[in-house]
Amino acid sequence: MPIPPRKRPCRMMPLAAAAAIAVLAGPAPPAEAPPPAAGSGQSAEEINARLVGQLVDFLTAEYSKQLLRPGWMTRASADVGFSRLPTEEATKCLLDHLRKEKHPVAQLVAWQALLGRASILSAEDFRAWHDVTQKMITAGQFQGDLRIGLLEMLSSVPMTQTSRTHFTRLFATTNSLDSRDIPALVAMGHAARAWADAGLVETLLDHLRAPATAYRAELVLRAAGAGGRWARDVGPEAAQAQYRDWWKEARAAFTAAPPPADGWRSLKPQYLPAPTPLGEFDRFAEKWRKELELGDLGLALMGISINIDCSRSMHMELERLKRDVSVMMAALAMVAKEPRIAITLFTTGGVTDTLPLTTNLDALVAHIGKARSAGVGTEEEWAGGLLEALTRSAWGPIEPWNRRVIVLISDEPMLNWQFDLALPVVKKAAASQFRVYCVPLHNGPVIDDPLSVPLDRTGSRVSPPASRGGGGGGGAGKAGKAGGKADRSWDHYTTIANESGGAVIEVRVPNSQLGLGRLVAPARGSELAPLYEGGGPVDRILTRVLTDAINPKYADRIEPLMKILVAYCQGAARSLPEDRATVHPPMKPEQVNPAGKGAKNPPAKVDKGAK
Repeated sequence: MPIPPRKRPCRMMPLAAAAAIAVLAGPAPPAEAPPPAAGSGQSAEEINARLVGQLVDFLTAEYSKQLLRPGWMTRASADVGFSRLPTEEATKCLLDHLRKEKHPVAQLVAWQALLGRASILSAEDFRAWHDVTQKMITAGQFQGDLRIGLLEMLSSVPMTQTSRTHFTRLFATTNSLDSRDIPALVAMGHAARAWADAGLVETLLDHLRAPATAYRAELVLRAAGAGGRWARDVGPEAAQAQYRDWWKEARAAFTAAPPPADGWRSLKPQYLPAPTPLGEFDRFAEKWRKELELGDLGLALMGISINIDCSRSMHMELERLKRDVSVMMAALAMVAKEPRIAITLFTTGGVTDTLPLTTNLDALVAHIGKARSAGVGTEEEWAGGLLEALTRSAWGPIEPWNRRVIVLISDEPMLNWQFDLALPVVKKAAASQFRVYCVPLHNGPVIDDPLSVPLDRTGSRVSPPASRGGGGGGGAGKAGKAGGKADRSWDHYTTIANESGGAVIEVRVPNSQLGLGRLVAPARGSELAPLYEGGGPVDRILTRVLTDAINPKYADRIEPLMKILVAYCQGAARSLPEDRATVHPPMKPEQVNPAGKGAKNPPAKVDKGAK
C-alpha cells in the first residue's frame, strides 16, 4: 500500500533569516564602487571584512540549528555548509558533530569536511579528529573509495600501532581481482611510502611468497616505489628476488624520512573542497541568499526500474548487476522511507521479463540471475522494455513526495524504428512524473598497470563522451552489423532523456571478464582487476539519480553527500577473498536466442497507461 503524503516540508530558514542574509550581503556593488563616505573612519576593505564576518557568524548559527534536526541528511547538509567556512568556530562545530553523530553517513560527511580543512586544524583539533576516526574504523564505516581518504589521513603522521593494525586488516580483506579494491591497494602503497616503515615493507615482501597474497602485495609495493618488472612478466620467483634486491638498495633512503608530527597540514580534500579564505569570501554571491532555503531532504516513496539490455555482449554487465543491486538497495534505503527497485530484462526478438517494484533484495538477485544474455544484438526490445517498466509496477500516486525513475542500460545505439515506438512511451511516462536516465555503455581500455594513470580519489574522472554518430562509433563492438549505420543512433538516448527531464550518463567499462573478485579462464592467473572510470556504472548512476530526486537545484550541496553515501554503501556488496588457486569457468553468454531463431519484434503497445 502506498504511504500517505508527507506534511509540507518545513523550511530550515524563516523569512526573517532570509532577510538577514540579504541585509548582511548587501546589494551587489556597482561596476565601480564609490569610496566610503567621508568621516566614516573605515576603508571599503574594512567594511567588507566586517560584513563578511557578520555573514559567516550568521551562517554558523543557522548551520548549528540544522545539526539539531532529526533527519540525518539535513544534519549532513549542515556539515557541507560548515565545510565552506574557514573559521575556528566552524571547526569546533564539525568536531562536536563528529563525536555526537550516530548515523554512519552523516558522520562520514563531517569527517570529510574536516579532511577538507586539515591545513587549518590545530594539533588539538587533529588529535580529536584522530580519536574519533579510530572508533569509525572499528565500526567499519570506511568503505569503497572512502578508504583512500582514511589511508591518507592515517599516513600523514608517523605510524602508530593502531594504524599498523588497520593496514594489516585492510590488506587481508582486499582482493586484487576485484575492481573496487584496486584504488584502495594503490592508496595503501602510497601510505606505506609515507610511513617509511621498514617492518611494513618486509611484511609485504613476505606476502610475495603466497599466491593468495602475492599479486596485491606486489601492487602495494610498486605503489610504494618498488621498481623492476611485474611478476606476470618475469615469473613469481624472479619477481621475489628483484623486489628483495630493490629493498636492500632502497632501505636506507626509504626509511630516512617518515612523516612529520604535523603532516596532516598537507592533506588534500577528497569529497568536500577546502573552505574559502575569508579574504576571498564573496558576500554578494547568490548562493548565500539561497543557502538555507533547502527543505527537508528525506524522500518518502522512491521507485527505480532498471531496464537492462540482455544481448550477448552484455553478459558481464549482468554479472556486475547481480552484485551491485545490493549497493543500490542500501543507498535507496538511506534516503527514502519506502525504497523499491524493479528489474526489466530485454533482449532481441521482442523478449522482455520484468520483476515489478519490490523491496525484496533476494528476489531482485534471483531475477537478475535468471537472465541469459542472448541474441546477436541488433534488434533489442528497447520500446517494449520501457512499456513494461511503466505498466507492470504499482508506482503509487502522482505526488511531489513520490519519485519515479527508469534507468535504461544498453551497449547498442537504438534502432530508428524502436525509437519511434519508444518516444510515445517516454512522453506518457514524463506526463506521469517519471524521469528516464539513459546509460549508453562503451568499451573502455583495460589498463594492465593501474599505476600508469593518476589515482582517482573521488570516482569522478571519466573519458570525454564517446563518438555518437548515426552508427555505433565508440560502442561495444556490435555497431555496423544488421540494421546499418543509418538505421540506428546514440542520439536517440539524448532525446529520450531530455523528454523526461532525465539525463544521459555515458559509461566506459573495461572489456574484461575480470573485476568481480574471482579468477576466470582463460586468464593467465597473474592479471589484476581492471579499473573503472568514474568509479563504475552504479556509482555514477546512483549519484546522479539520487541528487536529482532530492533536489537538483542544490546539487552543489547534495551531490558530494550522495557520493559519500554511495561509497559507504559499497560495503553492502558481496566481497570474495582472493583465490588464485581456483580458476572459475568464464561467464559465457547463451548462444541461442530464447525467442527462437529469426523471431521479430512485435510492435510495442502504448495505450495501457501507467498504473
